[in-house]
Amino acid sequence: MCADTCSDHRVMTDLGDAEAARLAALLKALCEPTRLRILDLLARQEQPLCVCEITPLFRQNQPTISHHLGVMVQAGLATVQRRGVWAYYTATQLGRERLLGLRGRSYQEDETMPDTHEPHAEEITRRVREHYAAAARCASAAQCCSGPICACSDPVTKDLYTPEQVGELPDAARLASLGCGNPSALIELQPGETVLDLGSGGGIDVLLSARRVGPTGFAYGVDLTDEMLALALANKERSGLRNVAFLRGRIEDVPLPSGSVDVVISNCVINLSADKLQTLREAFRVLRPGGRLAIADVVAEAPLPEALRCDLRAWAGCLAGAVELGEYRQLLANAGFASIDFEILRRYDLGDYAAQEGIPVGQTKFEGQLASAFIRAIRPVA
Repeated sequence: MCADTCSDHRVMTDLGDAEAARLAALLKALCEPTRLRILDLLARQEQPLCVCEITPLFRQNQPTISHHLGVMVQAGLATVQRRGVWAYYTATQLGRERLLGLRGRSYQEDETMPDTHEPHAEEITRRVREHYAAAARCASAAQCCSGPICACSDPVTKDLYTPEQVGELPDAARLASLGCGNPSALIELQPGETVLDLGSGGGIDVLLSARRVGPTGFAYGVDLTDEMLALALANKERSGLRNVAFLRGRIEDVPLPSGSVDVVISNCVINLSADKLQTLREAFRVLRPGGRLAIADVVAEAPLPEALRCDLRAWAGCLAGAVELGEYRQLLANAGFASIDFEILRRYDLGDYAAQEGIPVGQTKFEGQLASAFIRAIRPVA
Protein backbone atom coordinates (compact mmCIF):
# COMPACT_ATOMS: atom_id res chain seq x y z
CA MET A 1 0.00 0.00 0.00
CA CYS A 2 2.73 2.44 1.01
CA ALA A 3 4.87 1.43 -1.94
CA ASP A 4 1.97 2.01 -4.30
CA THR A 5 1.29 5.41 -2.77
CA CYS A 6 4.93 6.46 -2.97
CA SER A 7 5.18 5.34 -6.58
CA ASP A 8 2.25 7.58 -7.42
CA HIS A 9 3.93 10.63 -5.78
CA ARG A 10 7.55 10.36 -6.85
CA VAL A 11 9.78 13.30 -6.01
CA MET A 12 11.77 14.29 -9.09
CA THR A 13 14.96 16.39 -9.05
CA ASP A 14 16.99 18.11 -11.75
CA LEU A 15 20.06 18.25 -9.50
CA GLY A 16 22.62 15.79 -10.83
CA ASP A 17 25.69 14.49 -9.03
CA ALA A 18 28.05 16.96 -10.68
CA GLU A 19 25.84 19.95 -9.94
CA ALA A 20 25.35 18.83 -6.35
CA ALA A 21 29.10 18.51 -5.92
CA ARG A 22 29.64 21.99 -7.37
CA LEU A 23 27.08 23.55 -5.04
CA ALA A 24 28.51 21.68 -2.06
CA ALA A 25 31.99 23.06 -2.87
CA LEU A 26 30.51 26.54 -3.16
CA LEU A 27 28.74 26.26 0.19
CA LYS A 28 31.90 24.87 1.81
CA ALA A 29 33.90 27.83 0.51
CA LEU A 30 31.33 30.36 1.72
CA CYS A 31 30.72 28.92 5.18
CA GLU A 32 34.15 29.82 6.61
CA PRO A 33 34.47 33.39 8.01
CA THR A 34 38.09 33.93 6.95
CA ARG A 35 37.28 32.93 3.39
CA LEU A 36 34.39 35.39 3.29
CA ARG A 37 36.71 38.16 4.48
CA ILE A 38 39.31 37.23 1.86
CA LEU A 39 36.65 37.20 -0.84
CA ASP A 40 35.46 40.64 0.28
CA LEU A 41 39.04 41.91 0.00
CA LEU A 42 39.50 40.47 -3.49
CA ALA A 43 36.09 41.72 -4.67
CA ARG A 44 37.05 45.33 -3.96
CA GLN A 45 40.18 45.26 -6.10
CA GLU A 46 40.55 45.49 -9.86
CA GLN A 47 44.10 44.11 -9.81
CA PRO A 48 45.12 40.65 -8.56
CA LEU A 49 46.51 40.41 -5.03
CA CYS A 50 49.51 38.30 -4.10
CA VAL A 51 49.14 35.79 -1.30
CA CYS A 52 52.01 37.67 0.37
CA GLU A 53 49.85 40.82 0.39
CA ILE A 54 46.81 39.01 1.81
CA THR A 55 48.46 37.02 4.60
CA PRO A 56 49.48 39.93 6.92
CA LEU A 57 45.82 40.94 7.30
CA PHE A 58 44.83 37.70 9.00
CA ARG A 59 46.31 36.10 12.08
CA GLN A 60 46.99 32.89 10.22
CA ASN A 61 50.13 31.67 8.50
CA GLN A 62 50.67 31.75 4.76
CA PRO A 63 50.03 28.01 4.17
CA THR A 64 46.64 28.39 5.88
CA ILE A 65 45.74 31.43 3.79
CA SER A 66 46.89 29.60 0.66
CA HIS A 67 44.60 26.70 1.64
CA HIS A 68 41.63 29.06 1.99
CA LEU A 69 42.42 30.59 -1.39
CA GLY A 70 42.70 27.12 -2.93
CA VAL A 71 39.24 26.20 -1.65
CA MET A 72 37.87 29.44 -3.14
CA VAL A 73 39.51 28.72 -6.51
CA GLN A 74 38.10 25.18 -6.53
CA ALA A 75 34.63 26.57 -5.86
CA GLY A 76 34.93 29.11 -8.68
CA LEU A 77 34.94 32.12 -6.36
CA ALA A 78 38.47 33.20 -7.32
CA THR A 79 41.08 32.66 -10.00
CA VAL A 80 44.84 32.31 -9.57
CA GLN A 81 47.79 33.43 -11.68
CA ARG A 82 51.38 32.33 -11.15
CA ARG A 83 54.09 34.97 -11.37
CA GLY A 84 57.39 33.35 -10.60
CA VAL A 85 57.23 31.89 -7.09
CA TRP A 86 54.15 33.91 -6.09
CA ALA A 87 50.44 33.29 -6.63
CA TYR A 88 48.09 36.20 -7.39
CA TYR A 89 44.34 35.94 -6.82
CA THR A 90 41.29 37.71 -8.27
CA ALA A 91 37.61 37.40 -7.35
CA THR A 92 35.51 35.94 -10.15
CA GLN A 93 32.18 37.34 -11.23
CA LEU A 94 30.55 34.40 -9.45
CA GLY A 95 32.44 35.26 -6.28
CA ARG A 96 31.38 38.90 -6.45
CA GLU A 97 27.75 37.98 -7.09
CA ARG A 98 27.60 35.46 -4.25
CA LEU A 99 29.16 37.92 -1.82
CA LEU A 100 26.88 40.74 -2.94
CA GLY A 101 23.90 38.49 -2.42
CA LEU A 102 25.02 37.75 1.13
CA ARG A 103 25.86 41.36 1.95
CA GLY A 104 23.08 43.10 0.01
CA ARG A 105 25.42 45.81 -1.33
CA SER A 106 27.66 46.68 -4.29
CA TYR A 107 31.27 47.53 -5.00
CA GLN A 108 30.66 50.14 -7.67
CA GLU A 109 33.41 52.69 -8.12
CA ASP A 110 31.19 55.69 -7.52
CA GLU A 111 28.82 54.02 -5.09
CA THR A 112 26.42 56.49 -3.52
CA MET A 113 27.67 57.53 -0.11
CA PRO A 114 25.54 57.37 3.04
CA ASP A 115 22.89 60.01 3.63
CA THR A 116 25.06 61.55 6.33
CA HIS A 117 27.27 63.02 3.59
CA GLU A 118 26.85 66.64 2.59
CA PRO A 119 24.68 67.17 -0.54
CA HIS A 120 27.71 67.79 -2.76
CA ALA A 121 29.80 64.90 -1.42
CA GLU A 122 30.14 63.11 -4.77
CA GLU A 123 31.17 66.34 -6.47
CA ILE A 124 33.79 66.88 -3.76
CA THR A 125 35.13 63.37 -4.36
CA ARG A 126 35.28 63.97 -8.11
CA ARG A 127 37.14 67.26 -7.71
CA VAL A 128 39.59 65.78 -5.23
CA ARG A 129 40.25 62.86 -7.58
CA GLU A 130 40.92 65.22 -10.51
CA HIS A 131 43.23 67.39 -8.41
CA TYR A 132 45.40 64.49 -7.25
CA ALA A 133 45.34 62.77 -10.62
CA ALA A 134 46.99 65.90 -12.03
CA ALA A 135 49.57 65.81 -9.24
CA ALA A 136 50.30 62.15 -10.01
CA ARG A 137 50.86 62.89 -13.68
CA CYS A 138 53.39 65.59 -12.79
CA ALA A 139 55.18 63.37 -10.31
CA SER A 140 55.24 60.46 -12.78
CA ALA A 141 57.25 62.70 -15.10
CA ALA A 142 59.64 63.33 -12.17
CA GLN A 143 59.24 67.06 -12.51
CA CYS A 144 57.82 69.83 -10.36
CA CYS A 145 54.68 71.34 -11.85
CA SER A 146 53.88 75.01 -11.68
CA GLY A 147 51.16 75.84 -9.19
CA PRO A 148 50.20 74.34 -5.84
CA ILE A 149 49.78 70.68 -6.78
CA CYS A 150 53.43 69.79 -6.40
CA ALA A 151 55.16 69.10 -3.09
CA CYS A 152 58.17 71.25 -3.93
CA SER A 153 56.10 74.42 -4.45
CA ASP A 154 53.52 74.19 -1.66
CA PRO A 155 54.53 75.79 1.67
CA VAL A 156 52.37 73.25 3.54
CA THR A 157 53.99 70.19 1.97
CA LYS A 158 57.52 71.49 1.51
CA ASP A 159 60.47 70.12 3.53
CA LEU A 160 58.51 67.58 5.59
CA TYR A 161 61.06 64.79 5.13
CA THR A 162 64.76 64.72 5.87
CA PRO A 163 67.26 64.02 3.06
CA GLU A 164 68.13 60.76 4.80
CA GLN A 165 64.49 59.60 4.67
CA VAL A 166 63.91 60.34 0.99
CA GLY A 167 67.47 59.72 -0.20
CA GLU A 168 66.82 56.15 -1.31
CA LEU A 169 63.21 56.66 -2.45
CA PRO A 170 62.19 57.38 -6.06
CA ASP A 171 61.95 61.09 -7.00
CA ALA A 172 58.34 60.51 -8.05
CA ALA A 173 57.42 59.48 -4.50
CA ARG A 174 58.87 62.72 -3.13
CA LEU A 175 57.23 64.92 -5.77
CA ALA A 176 53.83 63.31 -5.17
CA SER A 177 54.00 63.86 -1.41
CA LEU A 178 51.22 66.38 -0.81
CA GLY A 179 50.84 65.93 2.94
CA CYS A 180 51.14 68.35 5.82
CA GLY A 181 53.29 66.23 8.13
CA ASN A 182 55.44 63.12 8.37
CA PRO A 183 53.34 60.59 10.30
CA SER A 184 55.76 57.70 9.94
CA ALA A 185 58.41 59.74 11.79
CA LEU A 186 56.07 60.94 14.54
CA ILE A 187 55.02 57.52 15.80
CA GLU A 188 57.10 54.61 17.02
CA LEU A 189 56.73 51.65 14.70
CA GLN A 190 57.88 48.21 15.79
CA PRO A 191 59.35 45.44 13.62
CA GLY A 192 56.61 43.03 12.56
CA GLU A 193 53.73 45.52 12.80
CA THR A 194 51.11 46.03 10.10
CA VAL A 195 50.53 49.64 9.03
CA LEU A 196 47.76 51.19 6.91
CA ASP A 197 48.02 54.60 5.23
CA LEU A 198 44.65 56.20 4.42
CA GLY A 199 44.93 58.14 1.16
CA SER A 200 48.42 56.91 0.36
CA GLY A 201 48.94 58.93 -2.83
CA GLY A 202 52.34 58.28 -4.40
CA GLY A 203 53.25 56.01 -1.50
CA ILE A 204 56.03 57.85 0.32
CA ASP A 205 54.62 57.24 3.84
CA VAL A 206 53.88 53.60 3.03
CA LEU A 207 57.42 53.02 1.80
CA LEU A 208 58.94 54.76 4.83
CA SER A 209 56.71 52.71 7.16
CA ALA A 210 57.60 49.47 5.38
CA ARG A 211 61.27 50.14 6.05
CA ARG A 212 60.63 50.74 9.74
CA VAL A 213 58.49 47.64 10.37
CA GLY A 214 61.03 45.51 8.51
CA PRO A 215 60.56 42.35 6.46
CA THR A 216 58.44 40.72 9.17
CA GLY A 217 56.00 43.66 9.07
CA PHE A 218 53.82 45.01 6.29
CA ALA A 219 52.56 48.38 5.05
CA TYR A 220 49.34 48.97 3.07
CA GLY A 221 48.17 52.05 1.25
CA VAL A 222 44.58 52.81 0.20
CA ASP A 223 43.74 55.43 -2.43
CA LEU A 224 40.85 56.12 -4.81
CA THR A 225 42.81 57.84 -7.61
CA ASP A 226 43.93 55.46 -10.34
CA GLU A 227 46.82 57.70 -11.37
CA MET A 228 48.15 57.83 -7.81
CA LEU A 229 47.82 54.06 -7.44
CA ALA A 230 49.74 53.49 -10.66
CA LEU A 231 52.44 55.88 -9.47
CA ALA A 232 52.60 54.19 -6.04
CA LEU A 233 52.98 50.75 -7.60
CA ALA A 234 55.78 52.05 -9.82
CA ASN A 235 57.47 53.60 -6.78
CA LYS A 236 57.17 50.29 -4.94
CA GLU A 237 58.97 48.50 -7.76
CA ARG A 238 61.71 51.13 -7.87
CA SER A 239 62.18 50.95 -4.10
CA GLY A 240 62.73 47.20 -4.12
CA LEU A 241 60.53 46.77 -1.02
CA ARG A 242 58.39 43.64 -0.95
CA ASN A 243 56.43 44.17 2.27
CA VAL A 244 54.14 46.75 0.62
CA ALA A 245 50.71 46.66 -1.05
CA PHE A 246 48.59 49.44 -2.54
CA LEU A 247 44.82 48.92 -2.69
CA ARG A 248 42.11 50.80 -4.51
CA GLY A 249 39.34 52.10 -2.26
CA ARG A 250 37.73 54.98 -0.42
CA ILE A 251 38.86 55.92 3.03
CA GLU A 252 35.17 55.94 4.02
CA ASP A 253 34.98 52.24 3.11
CA VAL A 254 38.41 50.70 3.63
CA PRO A 255 38.89 47.42 1.71
CA LEU A 256 40.55 45.60 4.61
CA PRO A 257 39.18 43.20 7.24
CA SER A 258 38.24 44.37 10.71
CA GLY A 259 41.00 44.19 13.32
CA SER A 260 43.73 43.57 10.75
CA VAL A 261 46.29 46.37 11.34
CA ASP A 262 48.33 47.68 14.27
CA VAL A 263 48.73 51.30 13.15
CA VAL A 264 46.68 53.61 10.94
CA ILE A 265 48.44 56.66 9.52
CA SER A 266 47.25 59.39 7.16
CA ASN A 267 48.83 62.54 5.79
CA CYS A 268 46.55 65.51 5.08
CA VAL A 269 43.78 63.34 3.63
CA ILE A 270 40.98 63.04 6.19
CA ASN A 271 40.17 66.75 5.72
CA LEU A 272 39.37 65.87 2.08
CA SER A 273 36.61 63.46 3.11
CA ALA A 274 33.01 64.61 3.00
CA ASP A 275 32.20 62.16 5.83
CA LYS A 276 34.97 62.39 8.40
CA LEU A 277 33.11 60.46 11.10
CA GLN A 278 32.68 57.49 8.78
CA THR A 279 36.35 57.68 7.83
CA LEU A 280 37.40 57.64 11.49
CA ARG A 281 34.99 54.77 12.19
CA GLU A 282 36.67 52.81 9.41
CA ALA A 283 40.09 53.54 10.91
CA PHE A 284 38.79 52.29 14.27
CA ARG A 285 37.28 49.18 12.64
CA VAL A 286 40.45 48.00 10.91
CA LEU A 287 42.62 48.57 13.99
CA ARG A 288 43.25 45.72 16.38
CA PRO A 289 42.40 46.41 20.05
CA GLY A 290 45.21 48.55 21.42
CA GLY A 291 46.07 49.74 17.90
CA ARG A 292 47.23 53.31 17.31
CA LEU A 293 46.03 56.12 15.08
CA ALA A 294 48.71 58.61 13.96
CA ILE A 295 47.58 61.17 11.41
CA ALA A 296 48.75 64.53 10.15
CA ASP A 297 45.97 66.82 9.01
CA VAL A 298 45.05 70.44 8.39
CA VAL A 299 42.82 71.78 11.18
CA ALA A 300 41.05 75.08 11.80
CA GLU A 301 41.71 77.06 14.96
CA ALA A 302 38.71 79.34 14.33
CA PRO A 303 35.58 79.20 12.15
CA LEU A 304 36.37 79.42 8.43
CA PRO A 305 34.48 81.78 6.08
CA GLU A 306 31.30 80.12 4.87
CA ALA A 307 32.19 80.90 1.25
CA LEU A 308 35.16 78.54 1.48
CA ARG A 309 33.00 75.67 2.67
CA CYS A 310 31.11 75.78 -0.62
CA ASP A 311 34.16 76.17 -2.90
CA LEU A 312 35.20 72.86 -4.49
CA ARG A 313 38.66 74.20 -5.22
CA ALA A 314 39.00 74.89 -1.51
CA TRP A 315 38.04 71.27 -0.74
CA ALA A 316 40.69 69.89 -3.11
CA GLY A 317 43.19 72.38 -1.68
CA CYS A 318 42.75 71.15 1.92
CA LEU A 319 40.97 74.36 2.98
CA ALA A 320 37.22 73.83 3.06
CA GLY A 321 37.35 70.47 4.79
CA ALA A 322 39.49 71.62 7.71
CA VAL A 323 37.72 70.83 10.99
CA GLU A 324 38.02 72.90 14.16
CA LEU A 325 40.07 71.26 16.89
CA GLY A 326 37.16 70.74 19.30
CA GLU A 327 35.00 69.17 16.61
CA TYR A 328 37.85 66.92 15.47
CA ARG A 329 38.35 65.68 19.02
CA GLN A 330 34.61 64.94 19.32
CA LEU A 331 34.61 63.05 16.00
CA LEU A 332 37.44 60.85 17.22
CA ALA A 333 35.64 60.17 20.49
CA ASN A 334 32.39 59.37 18.65
CA ALA A 335 34.28 56.89 16.49
CA GLY A 336 35.42 55.11 19.67
CA PHE A 337 38.99 56.37 20.11
CA ALA A 338 40.61 57.17 23.44
CA SER A 339 43.83 58.91 24.60
CA ILE A 340 43.28 61.61 21.95
CA ASP A 341 46.12 64.11 21.61
CA PHE A 342 46.75 67.06 19.26
CA GLU A 343 50.15 68.58 18.52
CA ILE A 344 50.31 71.69 16.31
CA LEU A 345 53.18 71.42 13.84
CA ARG A 346 52.86 74.56 11.68
CA ARG A 347 50.49 77.51 11.44
CA TYR A 348 49.43 79.31 8.26
CA ASP A 349 47.71 82.52 7.39
CA LEU A 350 44.50 81.52 5.65
CA GLY A 351 44.74 84.32 3.08
CA ASP A 352 48.30 83.41 2.10
CA TYR A 353 47.44 79.72 1.94
CA ALA A 354 44.36 80.36 -0.20
CA ALA A 355 46.37 82.56 -2.54
CA GLN A 356 48.93 79.78 -2.94
CA GLU A 357 46.10 77.45 -3.91
CA GLY A 358 44.62 80.03 -6.29
CA ILE A 359 41.44 80.42 -4.23
CA PRO A 360 40.12 83.98 -3.72
CA VAL A 361 39.05 84.81 -0.15
CA GLY A 362 38.52 88.55 -0.46
CA GLN A 363 40.52 91.33 1.18
CA THR A 364 40.19 90.19 4.79
CA LYS A 365 43.23 88.67 6.48
CA PHE A 366 42.47 85.53 8.50
CA GLU A 367 45.55 85.09 10.63
CA GLY A 368 46.35 81.89 12.47
CA GLN A 369 43.23 80.02 11.44
CA LEU A 370 44.82 77.02 9.76
CA ALA A 371 47.41 74.68 11.16
CA SER A 372 49.05 71.37 10.43
CA ALA A 373 48.47 69.08 13.40
CA PHE A 374 49.69 65.67 14.39
CA ILE A 375 46.86 63.69 15.94
CA ARG A 376 47.31 60.58 18.07
CA ALA A 377 44.66 58.24 19.44
CA ILE A 378 44.26 54.63 20.53
CA ARG A 379 41.61 51.99 20.00
CA PRO A 380 40.90 50.78 23.55
CA VAL A 381 41.67 47.15 24.34
CA ALA A 382 38.18 46.64 25.78
